[in-house]
Amino acid sequence: METVWYETEWTPSTLDRLAAALRGLFVITETRVLYPPDQVIAFEGYLQTDAEAAFEVLRDRFEALGYTPILRRHGSTDQIIAQAGVFRPSRARPWINLLLFLATVATTIWAGALYGSEGGLNLSQGVTFAGALLLILGVHEMGHYIAARLHRSEVTLPYFIPVPPWIGTLGTFGAFIQIRSPIRNRKALFDIGVAGPLAGLAVALPILIYGLYTSPVVPLRGVVFLEGNSLLYWVLKALIFGRPLPSDGYDVQLNVLAWAGWIGLLVTAFNLLPLGQLDGGHIMYAMLGRAAWRISEIGVFALLLLGLRWPGWFLWAFMPMLTGLRHPPPLNDITPLNPMRQAIGWLTWILFLLIFVPVPFSLVEF
Repeated sequence: METVWYETEWTPSTLDRLAAALRGLFVITETRVLYPPDQVIAFEGYLQTDAEAAFEVLRDRFEALGYTPILRRHGSTDQIIAQAGVFRPSRARPWINLLLFLATVATTIWAGALYGSEGGLNLSQGVTFAGALLLILGVHEMGHYIAARLHRSEVTLPYFIPVPPWIGTLGTFGAFIQIRSPIRNRKALFDIGVAGPLAGLAVALPILIYGLYTSPVVPLRGVVFLEGNSLLYWVLKALIFGRPLPSDGYDVQLNVLAWAGWIGLLVTAFNLLPLGQLDGGHIMYAMLGRAAWRISEIGVFALLLLGLRWPGWFLWAFMPMLTGLRHPPPLNDITPLNPMRQAIGWLTWILFLLIFVPVPFSLVEF
């Protein structure tokens, strides 16, 4: 009987090809398929080189195989997770950003024109208010945008949120950008998170100071709507007017520039809350890693308590829960922040304490 031999070509499995991509970068001690078939594969072991440098090489190798690498520390070992799929951004639609911006210009002009008036409209006042407020919000969001682009993250242009003045007295609920690609590492996460608040604050403070210098001090009569005092705002009023206000039945009557500057500080404080995926949540996770998850939970509890004094805090406690209180880790979750970024982070938290307002708004009868 004749024996027939068939030649077959050996084809390496996905697991073999991914393991081969780790050569020279990672020593494998254990391999686990977390979600078959070959959707999520975890390699346990030890990095052979710097995590940041290894990730950049690994990302190119894995993407060629149709996978995205994720670096984690798992107990005493390093872990590389191969996630099936490679991010491809969808096409941007800048006309939506433009329409929302133009609508927000209209609503903020309207809101500013109504500010402090009794039924009349002051158009020049509205333009001044809209220009100052949208400058603060725009610089804040462009800080995020530029930092994201520098770190090669896909990001949208700012989306401004217009609000009719009969719904809100500001004409807008602010603005946001959407990060459309996974964040590479903690450095990128930190820079993107911190750039917006610091840039916005750099514009809001001069506007507020000039606005206070040009605002009158008036007697308080009847039921008065008062803006809250942060430590920084209280000090600024004491320096400019020679005494803390309100006092002795008098307070500063904010003109539209001072009002826009005060809102700028308030918006910055809101964004710096160390919750979920707010700017403060980005910064806190970049600095502390998963310890930020517990801080986020404590922060929500603290806001619920503050909500007993100002109900608006209930909304701010609820909003981060929509996207999750636990901030998602960046792709490279191993490389820590350098000392300079850590120092900037702690200075940012000091600024947050200086501009935080426990009771932003109140009605007081005199």
